[in-house]
Formats: sequence, C-alpha cells, structure tokens
Amino acid sequence: MRKKTLTAFLLAAAFLPSSAVCEETAGGDNAADMSSVRVLVAPTSRFVPFYVEHNSSVISCIDLCDERPHGVRFGDIVQCRILHWDSDKRPRVTGVTVVGHDDGRMPQPISADEFYNIDKGLSFVAVTGTVLDVCKDCIDSRYGFAFLDAGGKTITLSFGICEGAFPGMKSLVGCEVIAAGVADTPRAIGGFARRFPRLELNIGGADNCRILRPPVNSGTQALNPGSDIGITPDRIAAIPWLRITGTVLGAWQKNHVVIACEDGGVCRAELASEELPETGAAVELVGRPETDLFDINLVRASWKPSGKPALPEPKPCAIDTRKLFEYSRGEAIVDSSHRGKILSVCGTVKSIGLNDSGNLCLLIKDGKHTLNVVCGASVDLPPSVTEGCRVRVTGVCVMDSDNWRPHVPLPAVRGMFLVVRKTSDIVITDYPPWWTPLRVAIVAFFLFAMLIGIAAWNIALQKRARRLGNEIAESELSRRLGKLKIAERTRLAVELHDGIVQNLTGVSMGIRSAMMSRKLAPDQLDGHLRLALLSLDSCRDELRDCIWDLHNLTLDESTANESIRKAVEQHLNGAKLAVRFNVPRRNLPDNVFYALIRIIRELVINAVRHGHATEIKIAGSAENGHLFFSVHDNGQGFDARHAPGMEQGHFGLQGIADRVESLGGTFDIDSTVGKGTKARVELSLETEAKANS
Repeated sequence: MRKKTLTAFLLAAAFLPSSAVCEETAGGDNAADMSSVRVLVAPTSRFVPFYVEHNSSVISCIDLCDERPHGVRFGDIVQCRILHWDSDKRPRVTGVTVVGHDDGRMPQPISADEFYNIDKGLSFVAVTGTVLDVCKDCIDSRYGFAFLDAGGKTITLSFGICEGAFPGMKSLVGCEVIAAGVADTPRAIGGFARRFPRLELNIGGADNCRILRPPVNSGTQALNPGSDIGITPDRIAAIPWLRITGTVLGAWQKNHVVIACEDGGVCRAELASEELPETGAAVELVGRPETDLFDINLVRASWKPSGKPALPEPKPCAIDTRKLFEYSRGEAIVDSSHRGKILSVCGTVKSIGLNDSGNLCLLIKDGKHTLNVVCGASVDLPPSVTEGCRVRVTGVCVMDSDNWRPHVPLPAVRGMFLVVRKTSDIVITDYPPWWTPLRVAIVAFFLFAMLIGIAAWNIALQKRARRLGNEIAESELSRRLGKLKIAERTRLAVELHDGIVQNLTGVSMGIRSAMMSRKLAPDQLDGHLRLALLSLDSCRDELRDCIWDLHNLTLDESTANESIRKAVEQHLNGAKLAVRFNVPRRNLPDNVFYALIRIIRELVINAVRHGHATEIKIAGSAENGHLFFSVHDNGQGFDARHAPGMEQGHFGLQGIADRVESLGGTFDIDSTVGKGTKARVELSLETEAKANS
C-alpha cells in the first residue's frame, strides 16, 4: 500500500501542474521515502541536481546531504528520503543509498536537430558525436561543460565537478562517444540562466559516456609553423589534429610549453595532461591547432620524445625592457619579434607572488615599464631574492595573447612575459638598500612614537615642575608673610615702646613730681601738671597716627609721591603741598618707607601747627645707596639753638632724631625766625637691605 501511494505521489510530481503538486503535498506528510529508483545522472555534491527514473518518468532531485554520496553512478538503483518539495517541483532528498544496479535500456541516439526540437522537459535521451573540448563553468564552480560535435552542430554537455569527474571528461577529448543524459534547460544562477543554448544535456560524467572510437592521431596533418604562411586562420581551425616537432624552450603553469620548431617557428601548446617535458628535450606534439595570427598553437595536445636531436641552445640576448613595449620615440607597442627568443633583462623586483595557476611570479620594473616573470615548473626562487633587489633574469619570451575565433578577427594581445627555465637564470646584481620604504615607515613610526612619548614626558615634567614651583612659591610666600608679620609686629612694638610707652612714662613721672611738689614746692605743681598734660597729648597723637597707619593703605600705593601725599593731606589745614620724590617705591624697604612717612608727617604737622606755614615742599632722591629727602616750609621759623625740647613738652623733633638715629642716618634742621624751616634727612639703604635679608 505504501509503495503504491509513493508511486502515485512521484507521478503527480512529474506530470501534474504545480498547483496540483502543491495540493497533494499540502495534504500529505512533509517527509516520505523514495525507493527503487534508477539513477540517470549521479549526484556530485550538495545542492547539485541529480536525475532518477521512476516508472519511465524522469525526476530532478536536490541532494541535501553534507557530503557527496561516493560510489553512486549511472544505472544504480537507490533509495532516499524526501524531506520536502521546492518551488520548481523538485524533491529535496537526503540519505541516498545504493541498493542495486541496472544498466537498463540505452535510448536510441538522436540527431542534434532532434535534440534541440525537444519540447518536453526532463527527457532521457542519447546523442552521438566527437568531444571537442572540456572546460569549467566560469560562473558556477560546481559544474563543467563538454562540447560535442554532432554532425556539424554543437551540443553542450553539463556535468557536476567532483573528485575525478573533470579529468575523466578531459580524457574523452577527441573521442567519438555516445552520451546518455537528461535534456533540461540551463541552470539558473541567482535567478538568471544562460539563454543560449535553449537546452543542454545533463550527464553525471564519463560514466554516462560510451566510447565508440578513440582519438584519431594517425594520419594527422603536419605543418611547418615557421614557413606555412599562406594558410588562413579558418583553415587552421578546420584541421582536426596537427603534428609539430621541435625542442622545448620552456614550460610553465603545469601544462603549458613553448616549442622551437625545426623550421625556425614558435609554437605554444596547452597539454591535455600535467606531465611536462623537460626544457631542451626534442618532442613531437599532437593536438588541435589554433592560431593567434602570429603562430600556430596547439590545445589538448599530447607529447612524446621525437627521437631526433634537440636544436642547439640559443644564446641569450640582452635587451632593454623598453624595447619590448615602445618605439625609440616613445610610442607604445608590443614587439612580437622577440617571442620565442631567449632574452636577458634587468630590473628591480617590485612584487613576488603566485598567479592564478599557482606558479611563482616576479614583477620587475625597469624605468617606467614592468615585465611579468613566470618561474618554470622546475624553478625554485632563490631565498635571497626579495622585493627591492636588482636582478638579471634570463628566460624565453612568450607573447600573452588569445587565439583566433571566427567572430573575433583580431585576438587580444595583453603583452609579453618571460618564462624562467632554471634557477640559475635569476641573478641578483644589487641588493636593496637597507632603507626600504617599509623600514623607513617602521623607523618613522617609532620616531613618531618616541616624539609623542617625549612630548608626553615633557608635559608631565612641566606639570610636576609647575606643581613643585607653586608649592615652593606658596612656601616662600608663607615664609615671607610670616617674616613680614614679625617685622610689622616688631615695628609696632618699637613704635609703641619708643613713642607711646616713653610718653606715658613721662606722664607718670610728671604726675609723681606734681604729687611730690604739692608738699615740698607748691609753686612747681602747675609746671609738672602742664608737662604731664602735654605728654598725654603727645601719646594721644602717637596713638592716633598708629591707628591711622594700621587702617590706611598708604604703604601699598604704587608711587612714593602718592603715599606721601595721602599720609600728610589730613594735616595740611589749607596749606599748599608740592611733592617731588624721585625714588621708586620698590627700591624702598617697608621699614625705611614707614619711618620716612612718620618723619615727613611729623615735620609737616610742626610746620602747620607751630610755624603756620602756607606752602610746604617735599623732595627726595637716592644716590650711591643713600636716601636723601627734605621738608621745606614758608612758616615763621624758629631759633634752632633755643628750640623748646622735651622739658617744655615738645617731643616731635626729638622723636624724629631718635627715629633717624635708630636707622643709622643723620637729621639736620635749618630754621630762621621769619624765614621758614628746612629739615634734611639722610638714611642708608644698603644697611637696611642687609638687615632685611
């Protein structure tokens, strides 16, 4: 019952329209077994269609197994499991297993016209003809093509490439065969298929072909490639097989040789096998002739020793690479006269690598031209040859060109290349300089990295130095501020001690004297009390001046003139003031400047209070480490010899004299009654600078 159901299911897949197939599959299970089917086209790899015959119907299947099912061939009876059906009504299967073999019937061969008139897809047919050529599909690496000459018309045979499939088909070139397979439309790649030809015959490989007659080498036509110049390209292509004898000049790419013919011509040959003759051997080649319009070349050729003596080894010809590619005036050419000659060229190695066929290649440059150098089959590149070396290369010159086709009257010529025949043909004439671009780039990179590192280190050092400098500056500032505080406290203590404390001491002594005189000398009581009162007044003035100095910013003014003016302006009482102090403020220590302010202020107060002056002039200068300044007024003046002193309650002049003396200076006053007063002071700046330091 199950077998009958499966048979009906497969027949529906082969003959019912797609909608009916979809309905049948939709109503049944997604998976089913397929057994006892005969393989028409064997599976080769995953996702490559293969064809089976079931009840005289041909079914295209897709194998989903991860590996190729080895051993499956044309005529095998297999079973497999259907997983599902795709949109093209093809079952996707897995688990292909051989359960038997049946050569079965071989269909009667049909002609090429009958083949191309098939209007029913998936037809199992056979054709007869001669295998012209075999190649790989350039757009789908899973497939190869063979071209069959069937009565003057070409039928394309498509086969899957697997282990041994391509060489097996290559061995059929030139054979007359009967090929059995499934006629189907060309495969679609990415949704698009080749439009021409309309049909191709799908075969599993050489197993689907039966040789009727092997290649006919007897009776091949012999030509002299160097002398038969009257023959046309179409006549050359019409020759089935051509025999050429000569000496091997070079071999490359596993199956390519260039031959020096006995008549002086040159022939390039593509061999059917990868067994290469040795360079310098005398050989006989038989193959299908083609031409690049310069020489007669052979494809699918076989060779054997000719038994004749080899031609003499040609002498290498030293040539400039420029002569291969341009005229003497610079016009571009490809000089075909050098093909087949042994040339010796010099150049710089620009690159080393493998070409598409796995051959080692050098690209050498001489001037503005580059030349491709192909190492022959038995040539090993010397390990000392590296990019940048200057080399001299000797080899056979080969023209890289296509062969003639009827619809391509001028085959493409891509240029020239050299085939090196032995390792000793590559000679290093000069080694590359140590300073190669790569090394320069590496050194430049490390230098740049070092510069970045040095710059980063400098930035770090600068930050550290700035931080340490700030710390030192803060420490020094703190030390100086502390020193200034101590100096200011000392100055204040001295001011209080020398001024207010002494005046208070005088007041205390005056009061005691008054108390004693009240009993002993009552007539002196008033004098002692008046002296004590004057001393208290002096204490009051001294204390007022100290408080004013503490709250005022006189010492912080930028110029000495401004500081002096602000210090005395509240004591002028309408008098005119002229200040000309030609000493920069920064040259005066704070203690000297403070003493200068106190002296000048005291002199101005005396001039206004006692001399009733209306004009006061203050001048100052510095010379040879000494400070000179004077205060001149137009007041009433006095007799300096009989000037009142501390006994009469006048402490100003004596205080000035004591202050100047404490600073190591001199004080001189010149006054005449009715002519004003002029006081002069001299202080040593060097002594004060040493004391401050």
